[in-house]
Amino acid sequence: MLLKQIKSLWLVLILFVSVVDARAQCTSVNTAFGDGEQVTYNAFYNWGFIWLNAGW
Repeated sequence: MLLKQIKSLWLVLILFVSVVDARAQCTSVNTAFGDGEQVTYNAFYNWGFIWLNAGW
């Protein structure tokens, strides 16, 4: 009986800690870019002296 209660308590504690940890990941604020800003880049493959565009 006591062993079953201890297992149940551990399960509740693990679930509580995982929920708290999951919410903690979403607290950061993105300050790298403002509203309306866009990032553009060009990607190329380099095969020795040959450069090929990786996208459009």
